[in-house]
Amino acid sequence: MHCNLDMAGYRAGRMRRRLFWGGVLIAAGAILLAQKSGLLAWPSWAGDLGSYGVWHVAAMLIALSGLSYLAGASHYGHALKGLGRLALGAWIFVCLQHIWGWTFTNSWPALLIAWGALTLARGVWRHHLQSETRNMI
Repeated sequence: MHCNLDMAGYRAGRMRRRLFWGGVLIAAGAILLAQKSGLLAWPSWAGDLGSYGVWHVAAMLIALSGLSYLAGASHYGHALKGLGRLALGAWIFVCLQHIWGWTFTNSWPALLIAWGALTLARGVWRHHLQSETRNMI
């Protein structure tokens, strides 16, 4: 019985990830088409779309994989992993664009803060689940 529940959760998460990625591809295509057609002005903080390089694409893919984990999360571990990837992708983008004056050199402590917050959240959540399990017995 336990195996069937795990498999059902896995399938549901996989379906959510597929729906998420399908939606992301449609949205990205629509936004890029509107921007290229002159129907949508690109925000100044995002920089020139034509100047984006490999690192911009990497940041986007890391952040999107985090969103995918969040969309398909079947338990707290997947959700926290998704938040971590989302934070990493956002940090890379912010550093590349020099938003808030951040660079890789001056803002790397933000990664330590994010890592610490995720570690604390994981510990608190596990403790909460363990205490709930003990109360059920």
